[in-house]
Amino acid sequence: MGALWCTLGGVVGCPNTDAAVFVDLSIENPSAAVQTSVLATAVSGSFDLLLHLGPRATDSSEVTLRELSIMNDDLTTTVVSPLAVTTDPAFPVTVAVDSDVVVNIEFAAADNEVEASAVDLLCDPGGIVISGAFDDSLEDALKSVSSWPFQVSGCP
Repeated sequence: MGALWCTLGGVVGCPNTDAAVFVDLSIENPSAAVQTSVLATAVSGSFDLLLHLGPRATDSSEVTLRELSIMNDDLTTTVVSPLAVTTDPAFPVTVAVDSDVVVNIEFAAADNEVEASAVDLLCDPGGIVISGAFDDSLEDALKSVSSWPFQVSGCP
């Protein structure tokens, strides 16, 4: 019955079940487009990086971007690495205790030219995955995150 009261009204004294004592990372809204011309082949796109730190964390965290890449759908083949990006806000990003931060990340075709042979991997029916590595100042380990597989637009 106590859990019902916590659910219905946020009663004081109910336990907070958010266990995120380190930053949780997730990738949302990924999109990418392949652009081919006689001179070059490139990939562009964007996604949102969601950073969450729960109320049980000991302090705020500073998150630093180490590397982003595009991989095939089962994460066995790297297609583009490193992926050149711009971010808003810029890294490092501070995540306060019991808060969320959304970082908009874009990658431009001019900065991400690929070999013509990469088009087959980018346009594979299984899709591609955005994969990243980050440092969380609260945790003594490199954190990784990957999107769900998604389809690239502009494929031949």
